[in-house]
Amino acid sequence: WIPSSKAFLFTVHCHARLSPTKLPVANQSHATYGHSSYGPVFGGGHEIRIADRANVNPSTTNFAGHYSCPTGLSRAFLTGSSQFFVSEIEVFLVRLQPGESPRAFRPRTGLLSDSQRRAKREGAADAGVPERLTDPFASPMSMLLAALRDEEEALRAALSAQDSLEHKFAEEKQFVEYFTQGEIVCINVAGKKIQSKRSTLMLRPDSAFARQFDEAWFQGDQDEDLDSDDEGILIEQSAYAFEKVVDHL
Repeated sequence: WIPSSKAFLFTVHCHARLSPTKLPVANQSHATYGHSSYGPVFGGGHEIRIADRANVNPSTTNFAGHYSCPTGLSRAFLTGSSQFFVSEIEVFLVRLQPGESPRAFRPRTGLLSDSQRRAKREGAADAGVPERLTDPFASPMSMLLAALRDEEEALRAALSAQDSLEHKFAEEKQFVEYFTQGEIVCINVAGKKIQSKRSTLMLRPDSAFARQFDEAWFQGDQDEDLDSDDEGILIEQSAYAFEKVVDHL
């Protein structure tokens, strides 16, 4: 076991849908473990254990307290299952000797030539992949920060889209409430069909104008005043004067 007081795991995107989260080491004496028969192990509880030939053999995860875990989450919150398959691994040199620069190690393949790096960047550009995610000499911290910024931008875009949907929903709700069937009144004013909102006509409930549309009058006299369902409430007044009153309200 290799002890460390500064070791940490981090997740940019995981099964539990956490925001980008840093998981500091809790048991400093069991930070990492290396063995020739399999890949690296992080944490004495095998918080993350990378299998040999991890692209075909399942690796495991089990957060048992050796690295900090957000409360209320399962031991397999990163992947949703205790077993998972690794799609890509990059190992970085982080303990530098004087005069050395950070670089990504690619075991058994050696460093890429200039032409290979150029071809890979061009292929990534065609696929829409940012160059910083394919450059083997990129700083690990700069890659992490760039990934976090991309995640933040995606979250901001999602929040903006949600706000837009909520605004549209509020407008739609207002529209539906405005045109609720019980709120719209059809009126026959001296032979002219007029439609208005009941709340508009009852704006001054104590007025003589509003008493014409009192609900009790409407329910009691509807059958006598209406020749058909489409005729509406009959009002024997000047249509011009009636419209002016409604416009004023």
